[in-house]
Amino acid sequence: RIVIFVRSQASMIAACYAQYVRGGGTHSLDRYLFPEKYHWGAQAKRFKIPRFSFDHFEYDRLISIYEAQFGRSNVQVYAYESMQQPADVLSGMSEDLGIGFDWDRLSFRRRNLSWNESLIPVARLMNRFTARTVEDKRFILHLPGWYVVRSAILQGLAWSMASRGTSFRLPER
Repeated sequence: RIVIFVRSQASMIAACYAQYVRGGGTHSLDRYLFPEKYHWGAQAKRFKIPRFSFDHFEYDRLISIYEAQFGRSNVQVYAYESMQQPADVLSGMSEDLGIGFDWDRLSFRRRNLSWNESLIPVARLMNRFTARTVEDKRFILHLPGWYVVRSAILQGLAWSMASRGTSFRLPER
């Protein structure tokens, strides 16, 4: 049996951009999504330098390959968004797939904190002082050790904002 979780494309693309910034990226969302508008020659070709591609989010194509290989009845697709209620999803999976879970050993505590969208501009600014870790970025100056420091600062801000239900805003220009 094959179990596939898919996330809505818009949500997944936003998460990919956030991960790019979290990893040290500095470019705007437009430049991240449409790099060919900002590059020329061989660098503009997606197959020459790996970059974002909307093709990665055509889930139906991958699912159809699994269905062709293993049979439609052996492929179960769930929406990632349904995991907001993980116990309900697992209960449904248990019924759909005929599998059991050791409910006493499961934890639904969130381990990875997503960054609030208001933290993205702050991270992009801080990323200008480290050459780490993504290729497609611009930096002003590489400060050795700054990547680790900025990661700790941003993670601390993320936890603080999540616990207070607030968001950080840069001053208006």
